[in-house]
Amino acid sequence: APGIISLWLDEANQKLCVGTLDQGLFTLDLPTQTWEWVLHPDGFPTVGEFNISFIGPGVAEGTVFVGTSYGFLTYHTARAQPVPTPTGDTLQLPGTYIRSVFFEHPNDSLLWISTSMKGLIRFNRHTEKNRVYAPKDGLPNKVIYGTMLDQNGDVWISTNVGITRFD
Repeated sequence: APGIISLWLDEANQKLCVGTLDQGLFTLDLPTQTWEWVLHPDGFPTVGEFNISFIGPGVAEGTVFVGTSYGFLTYHTARAQPVPTPTGDTLQLPGTYIRSVFFEHPNDSLLWISTSMKGLIRFNRHTEKNRVYAPKDGLPNKVIYGTMLDQNGDVWISTNVGITRFD
């Protein structure tokens, strides 16, 4: 059985999305208890891992954001298909290992995306605008493992050179 890394419940479509280590994304249709392998390593680079590190609510109803070891995808759970990433100022991270994602506040549109080698990205899922933070913005480097918000509203990040508070 594949190792489970992340879970997301799509209540509207009654599906449990399951991100795995090396096996991609599965959904469980809750009413029928039927599993479907919906996003798998085929079509992605075959070197290294294909990990689903994050699953969370997307912009459109019935979609989820999926952070993978090869970038950030949007997946439509009701239609069981990936959704093309929009162009322009929107988030496009092909080939980027998404380490973790968190919402700045519950039910908020702002996501903080931790990446390997691209730094820290603050993404507004409603406007689809993003801001990339790098060492020039005060980060120790561009390898970000995780991000969290404390009770004072400060953003804390873990990197491969330690933990730091980011203003």
